[in-house]
Amino acid sequence: MKRTLLMAGGLAVLLSCAFGVVTRAGASPPQTQRPQAWPELLGERSRHSSEYGFVYAGKKSHADQARNMLQTVVNDLSQDGVTGPTDGLILVMDAGEKPPFETTVLIEALARAGEHKDGQTSEDVLKSLAEARRELEKVGLEMDVLLSFVPLAIAPSTLPEIAGALPADVDRQIGWCVIVPTNRCVKAGMRKVINATMKKEKTGWAGRMMIGALMPFIEGKAAEEMEKKQQALLYEVVLNAQTDVPEQRKQGMNKAYRQKLSLEDRPEPDDNKTARRG
Repeated sequence: MKRTLLMAGGLAVLLSCAFGVVTRAGASPPQTQRPQAWPELLGERSRHSSEYGFVYAGKKSHADQARNMLQTVVNDLSQDGVTGPTDGLILVMDAGEKPPFETTVLIEALARAGEHKDGQTSEDVLKSLAEARRELEKVGLEMDVLLSFVPLAIAPSTLPEIAGALPADVDRQIGWCVIVPTNRCVKAGMRKVINATMKKEKTGWAGRMMIGALMPFIEGKAAEEMEKKQQALLYEVVLNAQTDVPEQRKQGMNKAYRQKLSLEDRPEPDDNKTARRG
């Protein structure tokens, strides 16, 4: 049982890291006009207006959750001295829903989009994603499960290539775009990974029973972690679309926000470090 959980956890971390590379891809142009003439439907998702752009979601409740999180981020940015955020687009992914775009086309387009932070090249991104694909195939899962785990930032300049239903000048109308999974989607994705891993490992009846008893806890922790990552990513993309904030300050603000959400360790005070060395 322990081996099964470790393998499933390792695969989940690998998927998160693979998409972590992609979410840093591409820069967004500044907004030039308020979005207009967008389709009422994008696949199975309906359009919902927002004060800061648009949300496409299968259910109004999911759109409301996304708008509430965005409002929290905007409020936090305002406290950090950033006002008048650029409009953007949120695409919500729920359990049982198809991704808003064909996953392979989406990932390849993102990997080619612009320059990447932290010295990553398009070749590095594709290599990382290829590794994730191999690990998924080993346990019989498709690439679509990637979108169940972590939020994904999409450079608006990439959208015309992957979403023909959106306005042709979408990259001039918005400054950022993200795909976010619902909590239910994260839980379902984690369940898929664990079930597939148990099947591959031929986990026995007793082990399955024990893992089944732990699933509510595992799913809850995964959903809690991914909700924090969604909020951190929204903060990052909205901030990065602001042209009046210096790049160095953006980096510092993003790091501080991740620390605030406990996604990164806070630096220790110098006196604590000195005491530990002593």
